Amino acid sequence: MAKIVFVTGGVRSGKSSFAEKLADSDKVLYIATAIPFDGEMEKRIEKHKERRNKNWEILESYKNFDLKDKIENKDFILLECITIMVSNLLVVDNNIDWDNILKEERQKIEKYVISQVDDLISKIEKFSGTVIIVSNEVGLGGVMLTPLGRAFQDVLGEINQKIAKIAEEVYFVISGIPQKLKG
Repeated sequence: MAKIVFVTGGVRSGKSSFAEKLADSDKVLYIATAIPFDGEMEKRIEKHKERRNKNWEILESYKNFDLKDKIENKDFILLECITIMVSNLLVVDNNIDWDNILKEERQKIEKYVISQVDDLISKIEKFSGTVIIVSNEVGLGGVMLTPLGRAFQDVLGEINQKIAKIAEEVYFVISGIPQKLKG
């Protein structure tokens, strides 16, 4: 059974750097969920690549994870990050007019997103090492003004709570300072 460590915080809070320091080994499977859909995102991804350990095995994916052969002989799985995974599942996988979405359609999409995360969690819980999951905290700001923004906040908030509940350790990173909340 995996030891799950959940690292959350705001955008540019230092959570990714902190999570990478927790994965203190060369035997890491780094799951990168970002898609380089524009130049600015390409630069963000490049910055992460430059910072992380060059010996880590990288899996670039945000859904339908097949981890069987990838986790053998690993000490850590580092998932960077749930926030981008949820964004991709909501937007990339669903060409929807979010301003005119029906309640039933939104519920169906949210169930799909949660099922993808649940599937991943069921796979990583079987890992014998430590799993570090990074996510953004969405509960500190106001309610988003758009239907897509509200769907994103709702589903990510629900997923974050689910991960925090099963995690042995939970950290909240503020201005580069990690605060241990659990464990």
